[in-house]
Amino acid sequence: MSNLNRQELDLLNVYLRINDFKLPESELEYVLKYLRKKTFKKGGHILKYLEVERKVAFLIKGAVHQYNLIDGDILTINIALPGTGFNSFVSYVQESPSQQIQEAIKDSTIVYIEKIDLEECLKKCPAFCFIMLKKQENFHLRREKRAFLLQHNRAAKRYQIFMEQELLSFKYLNLVPQKLIASYLGLSPESLSRVKRRYLRTK
Repeated sequence: MSNLNRQELDLLNVYLRINDFKLPESELEYVLKYLRKKTFKKGGHILKYLEVERKVAFLIKGAVHQYNLIDGDILTINIALPGTGFNSFVSYVQESPSQQIQEAIKDSTIVYIEKIDLEECLKKCPAFCFIMLKKQENFHLRREKRAFLLQHNRAAKRYQIFMEQELLSFKYLNLVPQKLIASYLGLSPESLSRVKRRYLRTK
């Protein structure tokens, strides 16, 4: 490809690394042939309701809110930050209409690969396959930790777990509107503001 600039390629290289294990140059060149870049203005939709998810995306810049609408209420699934991957996993695997909406909450740039191309890369690039497997493990680990967090009724406990177990917690606080963090934690904005102040007083 690559229509990625040096800074974007460097960020992608960081993503395609597990500790000291990084993608060999030969595999990187192969994968780059299939990558595409797209930009979205704030409020733009990366994935619309009932659209079938056919890609895995990597966020270069901005922030993306992944959510469902249930009885008119927004229920946050995830908030993707720069340097992280995302997609509507159920729709992607089942090739079914997505219940999830992906909306840029800042001007955003993504790099993505279509499912058919990703599967070709996974077949032919063993190091890339290993890295994507480890990324998938980390993704599901974060999902399970968040599910554990949401099982607690006390708002203060939810916030404590978020701050102490979510590696990106400070990035969330700096980059994401408070009302969306509240939605991510299953709290009202007022409850979040209250427990946030209490938590800071203990530090």
